[in-house]
Order: sequence, then C-alpha cells, then structure tokens
Amino acid sequence: MVTSHINSDSSLAPCLLRMHSLDCFVQGCDASVLIAVSGPEETTFPNLALGGYEVIDDVKTKLEAACPGIVSCTDIVTLAARFVVLVII
Repeated sequence: MVTSHINSDSSLAPCLLRMHSLDCFVQGCDASVLIAVSGPEETTFPNLALGGYEVIDDVKTKLEAACPGIVSCTDIVTLAARFVVLVII
C-alpha cells in the first residue's frame, strides 16, 4: 500500500518520514499526530505541512479488516517511515 501511494505521488515519501519524526519524542511514539479530537495535533503549526495521512488511513483500514485491534497507528506510522527509508530512498 505504501508503494502504491508513493508511486502515485512521490512527495508522500518525505511526508511519511516527517510524520514519524514529529510524532516521536523523548518518551517514544504515540501516533498522537493522528488524533483528531478537540484541538487536533494535525492542525497545530508545526504539523500544518504534514501529508501522508491518507496512506496511514488506507493501511489501517486494510489491517483492521484482516486483524482487528492488533496493529496500532503508531506501528503503522513507524513501519511506513521504515519502509520509505529501506525501500524507496
């Protein structure tokens, strides 16, 4: 799925790396950049230029259909960024 998205829009590769780096801090990664409750992180100033949300959403949808409640959004963000580094770049 990541390959498909990046093949369609190559600008998503750096977006996924940036999403991961902005989501992970000293105490770990929590996928909070994806949370869209009151005052979503995705609309805060440093995150306004983030892209790639659709990649994470599509992967999460497929994974939830295959194995509900097993793979977290944090795992998906991290593995998508790892995939970009290992395979795409």
